[in-house]
Amino acid sequence: MSNESNVKMLPLRSEIKVEDTWRLEDIFGSDALWESEFESVKGSIAGISALEGTLGLSSEHLYKALKFQDEIGNRLSILYTYAHMRYHQDTTNAHYQGLNDRVKGLHTQVMSGLSFLVPEILSIDENRIVEFLQENEALKLYKHAIEKINLQRPHVLRADQEALLAMASDVLDASSNTFGMLNNADLEFPSIEDEKGDKIAVTHGRYIRFLESEDGRVRRDAFKVVYDTYGKYRNTFASTLSSNVKKDNFYGTVRKYESARQAALAENNIPEAVYDQLVQTINEHLPLLHRYVKLRKKVLGLAELHIYDLYTPLVKNMKMEIEYEEAKAIILKALAPLGQDYLN
Repeated sequence: MSNESNVKMLPLRSEIKVEDTWRLEDIFGSDALWESEFESVKGSIAGISALEGTLGLSSEHLYKALKFQDEIGNRLSILYTYAHMRYHQDTTNAHYQGLNDRVKGLHTQVMSGLSFLVPEILSIDENRIVEFLQENEALKLYKHAIEKINLQRPHVLRADQEALLAMASDVLDASSNTFGMLNNADLEFPSIEDEKGDKIAVTHGRYIRFLESEDGRVRRDAFKVVYDTYGKYRNTFASTLSSNVKKDNFYGTVRKYESARQAALAENNIPEAVYDQLVQTINEHLPLLHRYVKLRKKVLGLAELHIYDLYTPLVKNMKMEIEYEEAKAIILKALAPLGQDYLN
């Protein structure tokens, strides 16, 4: 079965059963409806300028601005989700790649327009903010968001500088986008023989399944073709990684953080000591991992354990399958305690 025509390729989306595909028409019934909403959100940008300079006038003005940011952000998220998922149905589809790029550009425009928001909130006296929260019940929804903004105080720039950073985001994200296109669209892995001797094309989605195989040869072959392929493009991948590191360092420096790591952790108000403690704890408990690796090697009956042997189940013939509808029910049940905001 060496003939390439006999290789089991990843099926085209048109060949997949409808019930196994994303039902994106629940988001937008057609591309035309997406275009209509895109233009509507784009038109809303003009209303941003009316908010600037008003946030400290009253609690209602502050609430109105934060609510506007929420609403336009939610609309952008829906636009992005549709375009992004359409694009990921086939990352070589130029039309949906265009939609994906356009909504990213629109996001940059909106963020640039709203860049005054954080500096202006920080310009309001803290006691006045407290008064606003006490007198306006609706504003209390944003209490935590305002507290997070206040923690950023030493790292927020002037409004014009924030606008410039927002405008530059597309350029600064170029290396990440290049990685995504290379990794998800252009990279192709050779085929391997599966457990039955059939030629199967290796893909990102199939890779873990191959590593879970009980056949060590299948695991090894899958690992080898994937990493040999990545190795051919190692200079390109190294370049995109280097650019991304430089971007993170740039943001950290511009915002007056001591490091890119500190800047990344600060987004969720996590002290660097927590990160260091995590690394220390992991190092202290590495002997447990080493014991597990020895046990895995023994159970699998291997003279030598490789990284591609870490995914195959230790219990033979164990398969756990959960139907899609059952999975949905489990997720909804788990989210129920969080309330309707998470369920609707």
